[in-house]
Amino acid sequence: MKLQFTCQSHACVTEQARQHLFDQVGEWVKEVESAEPGRLAICFEVCGTADDSMPRVVQILDALGDVSTRFQVTWSVGHQHEAHLGCVREGEWEAGLREDILTSLQVARTFGGMIVDDEFIDPEFNDVGPFDRNRPVSSATDEANWHEVLSAPDDFTPFPEWDDDAAEAIEPEPVQRQLDEDGTRESF
Repeated sequence: MKLQFTCQSHACVTEQARQHLFDQVGEWVKEVESAEPGRLAICFEVCGTADDSMPRVVQILDALGDVSTRFQVTWSVGHQHEAHLGCVREGEWEAGLREDILTSLQVARTFGGMIVDDEFIDPEFNDVGPFDRNRPVSSATDEANWHEVLSAPDDFTPFPEWDDDAAEAIEPEPVQRQLDEDGTRESF
C-alpha cells in the first residue's frame, strides 16, 4: 500500500527556505502546485512494504521542523486518507502529530501486502500460482463433484436445532409461573 503525504506552508515561503528544504530531502519529496501563490506544497510517497521508509520519513519530518524553526514556516501535514493531520509551527509539532504520521506508516506497512491497486487481496488466496492447462477441471455437469462441494466435511458437527427431525424431538422447557404475594402478577 502506498501512502502519499502532503505538506503545505501557511504563508509565502522564501526561495532560501525552499532551497534549504530541498537540500536536505529533495531526493524524496517533490514540489506540487499550491492552491495559493507563493505557498510551498510538497508531497512524498511511502510504500508500506519498503523497509527503508521509516528512517526516510523521520528525516523528512526533521527537515520540515528545521525549516519551520529557521524560517518561521508553519506547515499543514496530511495524507490522501486524512487531509489534515496537524501543523508544525515554529519547529513545534502539534501534540501527537509525529506519532500519527508514523502510525499511518505502520498501518500502510501492515496492509502493504494485502492491498494492491486499492484492492484488498486476501493473503490466503494471494498466490494462486501460474495457470496450469493440464490441471483437472471440474465440470458443472459432473454430478459427483457438485455433491462433494455441497456436502459437509466429515469433521463437521451439525447443530441439532437445524435438523428438522431433531427439532421436533426437542421440547421446550415448561415455564414455571408464580403469583406475587398479593396474587395479582405472575413472575417467571
